[in-house]
Amino acid sequence: MLSEYVLKQKDIIKNITFGFLPKSVLVPLCQEKNVFCESLVQPGVRVSEGQVIAECKEDENPDAAKIHSPIPGIVQGVKKCTYPNGKSGDALHISLSGKFSHIGKIPHDFAWNEWGATSLLNRLNAHGVVNTFSLREGKSLAASIRALEKSPKPRIFIRLYDEDLSCQTDSVLACAEFGKILVAAKILYEMLSPSEIVFAYAKSHLDVVKKLSELKSKIENGENKISRKLDEIQFVSMNEKKFPCGTKHDIASRYKKNMRLSESVRKICATALFVDSQTLVSLHDAVVHNIPAMRVNVNVSGDCLKSSAVLKICVGTSFGELARELGIAKTNIGKIIVNGHMNGFSVPSLDTPVTKYVKSVAFISKRDIADYSEAYCTGCGKCHDACPAQIYPDLLYRHLVDFVEVPEDFVRACALCTECGLCNLVCPTKLPIFQSVKILKERQNEQRIL
Repeated sequence: MLSEYVLKQKDIIKNITFGFLPKSVLVPLCQEKNVFCESLVQPGVRVSEGQVIAECKEDENPDAAKIHSPIPGIVQGVKKCTYPNGKSGDALHISLSGKFSHIGKIPHDFAWNEWGATSLLNRLNAHGVVNTFSLREGKSLAASIRALEKSPKPRIFIRLYDEDLSCQTDSVLACAEFGKILVAAKILYEMLSPSEIVFAYAKSHLDVVKKLSELKSKIENGENKISRKLDEIQFVSMNEKKFPCGTKHDIASRYKKNMRLSESVRKICATALFVDSQTLVSLHDAVVHNIPAMRVNVNVSGDCLKSSAVLKICVGTSFGELARELGIAKTNIGKIIVNGHMNGFSVPSLDTPVTKYVKSVAFISKRDIADYSEAYCTGCGKCHDACPAQIYPDLLYRHLVDFVEVPEDFVRACALCTECGLCNLVCPTKLPIFQSVKILKERQNEQRIL
């Protein structure tokens, strides 16, 4: 049972293990924000592990990540289900049957350094690698890279810690898979020819700090060549105890301060590629080992468990089946939180499947659930005090929901929102403030495009 492995991990997680093989999977046809794929297989058809089973047919999304079967089996049909982000849609139901192509096999290394940037980009696209830098949405890594092709000498920011302190996935991967991350950084360098590669790390993660110190020494001695010039590699120390510290804005601000740049933080964010440990490990497996993105590393935790661990889980595995393997009784589960307590989602159903953008799952017992009933805004101002952008989230919420008139400058200020979610966290009446500000922000962006 996985519960025994989780118990052995105790409070310090340093290893990753393959979770288990589900008897069936429910693979969502939407793995990225606003990108919907169409099924390529019919009910009754046998599929192999890693076979492309769905892809986006929209002309405006040519680099959308393809979806692969995480297990060999027989397609049972298309079902409706709830996604981890709270939305609902179609998913392919596949039952386990047949031989595996990747699981249990020794991976072969491919000579990726003999390929050009276009071939590497096509491989990412074909293998469905998703950039999971943002906890709230996934985006095709190939599409993110393609968007920067016209930018002269873009920067690459690599985050080696977690955006949300309640998650540990990226931090564990940064240490356990450090070698893969360095190779993936070299691959990105060949694809984008960036002006700089910036490693952002948490200064309290001593294991990662030690590995970065060794890397820096090797670079200076010419033993490890990530790029062609030594000054193209930078290291940025972040204080992860000062939340928020893992967003694009936070890392770019710290980088700007360290480098003493006059360039605005917004411009740095707009002309750079931000990736995390999870994304780079998927990139490495896709390019070097020819393994599609069909399994994800997930930090399982919560008071329903005696400890926490990081497990490699097949995409499409239901949270209910994961709970059973962990030895958790359904009757004890009061809430499931995906991707962290700060910025994550509350999952309403155990039948919800794991997607490519899931990085953590917390099983909360019924006895630990507080009263989160929604009420009216009390005007306490706590959201404004907590806001790192110093906007007025409460006024923006009332403007959107209650149609309260506020100065136009206040509304335009929603563009400064870093999407940290602190306003929701400190709100005593648990209002969806962050979601309201984000809606106003997206409306403004749409008006600029039009």
